Amino acid sequence: MTDHAAAAANPELAVLSAIAHGGDELERALAVGQAGLSAVEALGKVDAERAVIYFDLIRAALSDAARKAIDAMISQKYEFQSDFALRYIAEGKAEGRASSVIGVLEARGIVLTAEARARILGCTDLDVLDDWVRRAVRVEYAEELIGE
Repeated sequence: MTDHAAAAANPELAVLSAIAHGGDELERALAVGQAGLSAVEALGKVDAERAVIYFDLIRAALSDAARKAIDAMISQKYEFQSDFALRYIAEGKAEGRASSVIGVLEARGIVLTAEARARILGCTDLDVLDDWVRRAVRVEYAEELIGE
């Protein structure tokens, strides 16, 4: 399924199409993935929980090349309109930055308490997380970074 309107009207079929054809040659896999994103966006307006699951299923079904192309489209060109999609993308960015903070601290041998790890992973403010990433290379303790 590569028709965006049909995918939006039949999200389950779009997911099945991605599973069946996500590993095909790049052009076809990408077209199927893009239609799947249209389905996820439309579904997110009425059922955000199911849309998240469908998004993950579609991404997982795509070949590496198609997944990278879709990810690039999402992060650079494609502008989602629904609140669901915007929230899902923002949450993903926050999770990625929080993981970066933890990765830098762990690479430097800084031990994280369960509370510090939970606070970092629970942060959704991208500006704070960006600041923490930059400061993580200089602090001696996680508590110094997050202000505990």
